[in-house]
Amino acid sequence: MKIKYKLFILSFIYSLGLSILLFFIFNHSRKLEERVTFLTNAQELNGLAQDIIWLDEVLTQSTRNYIFTQEEVWRNRYDLHGAILDNKIKRAKSLAIGSFEIDLFNRQDKANLKLVDIELQAHSLVSKGNSQKALELINSKNYLEWKQIYKETIESYLNFARDNLSKHSNNHNQEVASFTQGVLLTIFISSIASMIFFVIFARHLLKSLYKLKSAVESVAQGNYNTKINIDSNDELHDIAESFNIMSAKTYHLIEDVKKANVAKDLFLANISHEIRTPLNGIVGIIDVLKETELTPEQMDLINTVDFSGEHLLEVVSDVLDFSKINQGKMIIEEVDFDLNIMIKECVELMRIRAAKKGVRLKYSGTGITNLKGDVTKLKQIFMNLMSNAIKFTESGVIEVIFDVKTVDNGHQCFFSVKDTGVGMTPEQMKKVFSPFTQADLSTTRKFGGTGLGLAISLELVKMLDGDITCESQIGEGTCFHFNVFLRPSTLENKMTSNQLEFVEFSQIKILLVEDNKINQKVASLMLDKLGILYEIANNGLEAIDIVSQDVNAFDFILMDLQMPVMGGIEATEKLIARYSDKTPRIIAMTANAFVDDRRKCYDVGMIDFISKPVKKSDLVRTLKQNILKKAA
Repeated sequence: MKIKYKLFILSFIYSLGLSILLFFIFNHSRKLEERVTFLTNAQELNGLAQDIIWLDEVLTQSTRNYIFTQEEVWRNRYDLHGAILDNKIKRAKSLAIGSFEIDLFNRQDKANLKLVDIELQAHSLVSKGNSQKALELINSKNYLEWKQIYKETIESYLNFARDNLSKHSNNHNQEVASFTQGVLLTIFISSIASMIFFVIFARHLLKSLYKLKSAVESVAQGNYNTKINIDSNDELHDIAESFNIMSAKTYHLIEDVKKANVAKDLFLANISHEIRTPLNGIVGIIDVLKETELTPEQMDLINTVDFSGEHLLEVVSDVLDFSKINQGKMIIEEVDFDLNIMIKECVELMRIRAAKKGVRLKYSGTGITNLKGDVTKLKQIFMNLMSNAIKFTESGVIEVIFDVKTVDNGHQCFFSVKDTGVGMTPEQMKKVFSPFTQADLSTTRKFGGTGLGLAISLELVKMLDGDITCESQIGEGTCFHFNVFLRPSTLENKMTSNQLEFVEFSQIKILLVEDNKINQKVASLMLDKLGILYEIANNGLEAIDIVSQDVNAFDFILMDLQMPVMGGIEATEKLIARYSDKTPRIIAMTANAFVDDRRKCYDVGMIDFISKPVKKSDLVRTLKQNILKKAA
C-alpha cells in the first residue's frame, strides 16, 4: 500500500475519531455543566448549614461569657459573629429553591429574631449592671424553647443539605463516569493519529511540569503560599488550581497553628504566674521563719515545707522549660559573667540540700573564668546535674570540676559533675536523657521527679553548641561530662564575692510595686529584716504618683509586671520617658519567669530581674550587685 493511501487512512481515522470525540464532548458538556452547578450549590449549602450551627453556638456562648465576665470583648465578639451569621443565612436563602428549604428558613427567621431580641435584652441588662437578671433571661423557658426550635430547624436544614449534596454528588459521578467511558473509547480509536501532535503536546507538558516542580520545591523550602500560573484550560491547569487551593489551605493551617502556639504560650505564662505567685508566699514566709527562734521540731517542719515548695517549683519549671524547648522558643542570651562565681553560687545553693543527706559538695577548676555567654542556661544545666546527683547519692561526695581552654576565637569549657551514688546499668544509661524517663519505676517511686531534668540539660547543652555524655557503674556512682563554647568577656572589672559582702543597706530606700497582699507581706518582712526603708504601691499608676512627688526619694524600685490598673512594663516606660536618667533604678520582681518576660523588662529599661518565688538571699545578692554598679 502506497504511502499516500496510508496517510489518507491515517488522516481518515484521526478525523473520524476527532469527530466522534467532539460530538461526544458537545453532547455531555451541557449535562456536566448543570451537574457541576448543582453539585457546587449543594456543597455550598452544606457548608453554610454547618457554619450557621457553629455561629449560633458562638453567639450563645458569647452572650453567656459577657454575662459572667462583663467584658466588652464578648459583646464585640457577639456583634461580629452576628453579622457573619446574617450574611451566611442570606447566602443560604439565595441558594434555596425548594418549598421545603424556604419553609425551614421562615421558621429559622422567626426563631432567630426571638433569640436575638432576648440576647440583646440580656446585653442591655449586663451593661446596666444587672447580670443576674440577664442570666435569668437567657435561662428562661421562653429562650430555651426558641433555642430548641432554632436548633431543630437548622439541624433539619443540615440533614436536607447533606442529602441534597449526596444526591447531586451521585448524579455528578454517574455523568462523569459516562463521560469518561465515552472519552476513553474515542481516545483509543484515535490514538494512532495522536502521535502527530506529540511534540506540540510534549512541549506544553514539560513546561507545565517544570512549573509544578518549581512550586513543589518552593513549598518544600517553607514557602507555603506558593502559586502556580498555567495559562491553559486542561488537566494541568486543574492540577495547578488544586495545588493553589491546597497551598492556600496549608498556609492558613500553619497560621492557625502559629496562633494556637501563641495561645499555648499565653496559657503556659498564666499557669507559671499563677503557680509562682502563691509559691512566693510559701517560700518567702518560710525563708523569713527560718531566721526566727524555733524549736528543733518546728525547724524540721519548716524545712519539710521549704523542700516541698522548692520541689514543686522545680517540677513546674521543668515542664514549662521542656515545652519551650519543643516549640523552639528558647533564646540564647550573651552576658558577661565570672564562671568561678557562677559555679560557687550553684554549689552554695545546693549545699544545704546535700548536707541534709550527709553528702559533701566541692568544686575546683582551672583556666580563665571571665567569660561571655548564656549564664542562665549554663547555671540551669549545673543545677539540674547537681540536683540529680544529690537525689541519687545517699552519702559521700559530689564534685564539680571545670577546665577552660583558650582557642582561636574564644574558650572551650569542659565540665564534670561526679557523684558516689547508686549508679546505673548500661541499659539504664541508654535512656537516661529521654524525657519523662528515669531508670525504672522503682526509681520514680523512691526518688520522685518528672524525669525531665536530664532531657532539658541535653537540649540546653546542644543550644550552647556542646555535647554531654555519661559514665556510670552500679554502686560506684555516676559522672556527667559536658562542654560548651564561650566567648571572652568584654568587661575589664568584675564584682567579687568580697565586694558584695561589704555592701550596706542602711542608706537606701526602695519603692515596692506589688498588687498581691501576700507578696507585699513577704517582701516587707524581708526588707524589714534587712533594715531597708521602703514604701508600697499597689500598681504601676500608684508608683508613678509616688515617684512624681519626689523623684530622688528612692534608690530602687522593685516592680511587679502583672498588676491591675497599670502593669510594670507600662509603668517603667512612662517613668523613664518622664524622668530619663533621674528615674530610680527599676528591678523586675515577678512571677512571669519566661525568657521573653526577662527580655521585655530589659528592653524597656529595667536593670535586673528577680523571678518569684523570691528568697531573701536572691534579693540581697541582686540589690548588692546593683548598689555596686550604681556606685561605679
